[in-house]
Amino acid sequence: MSRLDGRPDAQYGSAGEPPPRPGRRQAQPAAELSLLDLLAVLRRYTLLLVGCLGIGAGLAVLTLAWLEPVYVATAQLMIEPGRGGAEDSVLAPASIADDQAALESQVRLLASRSMARDVIEALGLEDEPELHRSLDPSDRLVSGLGIGPAAAEASDPAVVVDRFLERLRVDRIGQTHVIAIAFQSGDGNIAARIANGVAERYIASRNDEKASLAGGASAWLEQALMQSRAALELAEAELAAARTSLVDDPAGGLALDSLALANLRRDIAAAAGERAAREARLQRVRAVLGRPGDDLAFEELGGSAVLQNLYALKNQTTRREAELATRFGDRHPQILDVRAERQELERRIQAEQRALLGTVEAEIVAARAREATLLRELETVKSESVVQSAGEAEIRRREQVVEHARLQHESYLARQRELVDTVGTQRPDVRLISEATSPSRPSFPLPSIVFGLFTAASLGTGLLMVFFLEQLDRGFRTQRAAEQGLGQRCIGCLPLVRRGRRVTVPVIDLPLERPCSRFAEALRTLVAELSFEPKGEGGRVVLLTSAVPGEGKSTTTLALARLAAAEGLKVLLIDADLRRPKLAQLLDLEAPEGLVEILKGEREAEDVLGRDPLSGLDFIPGSARVSQPTRLLGPQAMGVLLEEARRHFDLVLIDSPPVLAVTDARVMAPLCDGILFLVRWNATQRAVAAHALAQLDGVAEKLLGTVLTMADPAIAVPMGAADSRLVRRELSKYYAEG
Repeated sequence: MSRLDGRPDAQYGSAGEPPPRPGRRQAQPAAELSLLDLLAVLRRYTLLLVGCLGIGAGLAVLTLAWLEPVYVATAQLMIEPGRGGAEDSVLAPASIADDQAALESQVRLLASRSMARDVIEALGLEDEPELHRSLDPSDRLVSGLGIGPAAAEASDPAVVVDRFLERLRVDRIGQTHVIAIAFQSGDGNIAARIANGVAERYIASRNDEKASLAGGASAWLEQALMQSRAALELAEAELAAARTSLVDDPAGGLALDSLALANLRRDIAAAAGERAAREARLQRVRAVLGRPGDDLAFEELGGSAVLQNLYALKNQTTRREAELATRFGDRHPQILDVRAERQELERRIQAEQRALLGTVEAEIVAARAREATLLRELETVKSESVVQSAGEAEIRRREQVVEHARLQHESYLARQRELVDTVGTQRPDVRLISEATSPSRPSFPLPSIVFGLFTAASLGTGLLMVFFLEQLDRGFRTQRAAEQGLGQRCIGCLPLVRRGRRVTVPVIDLPLERPCSRFAEALRTLVAELSFEPKGEGGRVVLLTSAVPGEGKSTTTLALARLAAAEGLKVLLIDADLRRPKLAQLLDLEAPEGLVEILKGEREAEDVLGRDPLSGLDFIPGSARVSQPTRLLGPQAMGVLLEEARRHFDLVLIDSPPVLAVTDARVMAPLCDGILFLVRWNATQRAVAAHALAQLDGVAEKLLGTVLTMADPAIAVPMGAADSRLVRRELSKYYAEG
């Protein structure tokens, strides 16, 4: 029997180990989801995402149709603190202080219920429909369903004020003195009219308040002037009466005694000042004498010409002593004479200073004596004019009362003149700087925001649904996903063949009827993979199995065998599913006897062996006689049959039951040269496939890889960077028959 690949035995090493297979790829480690993978996932759910966006757009349109448009008109006021006129105590409350609290208080005043009532009455808004319904859409919905407040309740004045304040918004613009008054309404003209009405009513209230305060201040000042004039006239009359009674007093002499007393007091003050000056001079002189080297300072305090001459001689002697000290020794007679002369001058200076100090002390004693004499004379004068002093005190008290009354009356006159000037020249402290105009477009709802919100919400919902659908989907859609999920290389992906107008032949006939089709090319990849596998003497035995039924295992095995036979290989196909054999039915052949009879020794293999007339492959059908399958499929029976098959065939393909259904595949796996594990595309759960592969851990070295079956080409192809539309379009040129 010829070798499957035509290569001699020299390809094996000395140790009997086969060399690495050409083109054999190792399983790729698990990788993170790339951007292209993410885009591929989103593309699979394009219809879902488009549907969510369409629903979001429809809801946005319905929302815009249901929501009532709201127009906002804004008027702006400028507060000008401190321009209410003169800072008079009566008019001070009429002006607005320039601080944060005062400005915030004006904002609260504009948004108060009293201001709202005044505006409603001034503009006649009691019956305005806008003020009888709420801006809240939920409240309008409840009211429309008939479960809201009754009409009588809605027309209550308090409710109207509440609705007015609900639509009114008063804010201070930043840290400026500008206050914005905004009003919301379904009609732009109404919104502008009410916003301007609030501003005008506030300005009018400020002017009324200032006028009221000015009128009250004027009346109060008139009454105060009358009272102060009467008090002044009474005080002047009492002063005149007191003076008349004092002039008529027989004691007389008040004017003379008063003049003498004033002169005496002036002399006492002069004597006291002179005495204090001399005492201060004495203290300074003593302080100078107490500090050495302050001769000149003492002279500046006042001295004699003698003392000044002595200072000059002392200075000359000191200079001469210094000059002699540079020429002679310390004990030289000239130096001793100069020192004696200087000491004599110092003694005379001290004597002169003491004499001067004595003169100052004598002057102080004289000043004190004169002051004491004047004080005694003052006491004598006071004792002689007690009666006259009492009259003088009464006159002074009357004069003070008259002066106080005159000052108060003049103060009221000045405030009256200031009030007249203020009322005539005062400027308003609030003015309208921007009147409200009817807006051309509603401020709510904004179509761009509504559509943006609904688009974001619908897109987020769609992405969330895609995420959950991906979490629920445990199947494999790409060869890379299969390799990462199962830890085995994926050697092929067989496309799903849908029978229709373009494809009218059965799947098992496609490799023969359409050898250039996508399905046939995918099978040809598997044949090439098996051809590269090194083998010993005879052909190769390959077991095809899956995790669960319904993976397309029997159809794939038969189509693969037919394509291999058409490629010139001598192929034997064995239906080893002893419970549900299907290959004979697929080939439309009568098979009364099959594999079980051969394994039991009841028939020879040549007697049971059949041939496919289309491809020329040999075929051993299965038998539905289940009797000790584990023993029949073991080395004593199935092993002998496979050894015999290797000697006569290039390729032996075994269609075995699913791994998780029965143990047949695990029993036959050690007898084969390789195992192909079939996984249905986007159907077999990953955990199930991984669990089935774990059952084959004992023969892991025989696993050739996995194969994805029944993959949808429209979805499976654009799954990665190498499967882009461009690549798909270029590769499709090679599939001449679809």
